[in-house]
Amino acid sequence: MRFTYGFARKKIHGKEYLYFWKYTGTGHKTEQYIGRVGKAETERRRLQVELQYLESLQDELTARILKIKAELTEEPSKENKKLFRELVKKKAGKPKKKRKKRMQVEKAVRP
Repeated sequence: MRFTYGFARKKIHGKEYLYFWKYTGTGHKTEQYIGRVGKAETERRRLQVELQYLESLQDELTARILKIKAELTEEPSKENKKLFRELVKKKAGKPKKKRKKRMQVEKAVRP
């Protein structure tokens, strides 16, 4: 499990914009627009997006730890079972983002 993310500044038509990027589990890089650099609202949104991402990682990591502990012990505790069920429900409730469809192009073969 890798936690790779960051922020990128892009200069477009002489103005700088901030984007949040991360790699998904399949290795695809995704970017999310945050705002124009230098504005207070952009800094606030940057912190919110980073916090949201780190909390999702924390939930995933906690669920994995509890699952491994449950497998190592013959009889998992009631607290661990309950916490694991809550985390699984919390993660399952989030809608998955649709990936953009890409057009497949066949390579031309020269004789």
